[in-house]
Amino acid sequence: MTEQSASAAVALETSCVIDDAPVCWIADFAEERWARHVRSVAYNRKSWVRSLWAQLVSGAACAGHPLEVSFDQAVDLIERSAGRCAVSGICFSTDIFGRSGIAPFRPTFDRIDPQRGFGADNLALVCAYVNDALSRASNGGLRKIAVPWIARRMQASCEACAVLYGE
Repeated sequence: MTEQSASAAVALETSCVIDDAPVCWIADFAEERWARHVRSVAYNRKSWVRSLWAQLVSGAACAGHPLEVSFDQAVDLIERSAGRCAVSGICFSTDIFGRSGIAPFRPTFDRIDPQRGFGADNLALVCAYVNDALSRASNGGLRKIAVPWIARRMQASCEACAVLYGE
């Protein structure tokens, strides 16, 4: 693989799409570009940032916990995520998969400790799928599934390479 094709592969792998605006988060520019994007849409009432804020406000009300974070603090949390899930590292995306009509990699707020309130020190930005999995189990439960799955995928990949390259 040439250096140019390796760079293209990295760019493709780390490409994010939010609100149909493709943005590549590459090396040094990742956090800065993400932060600029978040700030540019944060105060638009129809933006995904406002929608995410509304979900947070609604979630706090439904859980019966006070919302201990301001809109600006929530925007800061979104900016600090650098466009990636705090648990999986997956790049946030609004792409819809399957027939469900759900965007599994869209950003959502997760309470790190469900017993505590909605304070800035207890919130993390995670993918919707990860948030759903964490609500059903725990980070440990998610790891119990993910680690063996990844190991099996890597083993299958190594076996395929061995066959392909005659090793």
